[in-house]
Amino acid sequence: MEGGVPYGPVGSEPEAGRKALVHELIASGCVLHRILLASERRARELKEKAQNEISGKEAAEDSLCSQED
Repeated sequence: MEGGVPYGPVGSEPEAGRKALVHELIASGCVLHRILLASERRARELKEKAQNEISGKEAAEDSLCSQED
């Protein structure tokens, strides 16, 4: 890390290295945000599916109970 350059090829200007690092961090953050949104959407879908299955089973049980009466 010669001359305080945190990022970039040898001999590059420090400011260019910082800008490149910032752009890479922003891009990484965007990717992580998209992954988070997709995970949340999938969790909602799975929760809804599970609730629908539970409702269907309860309806089937109610139907069986009413047939027995």
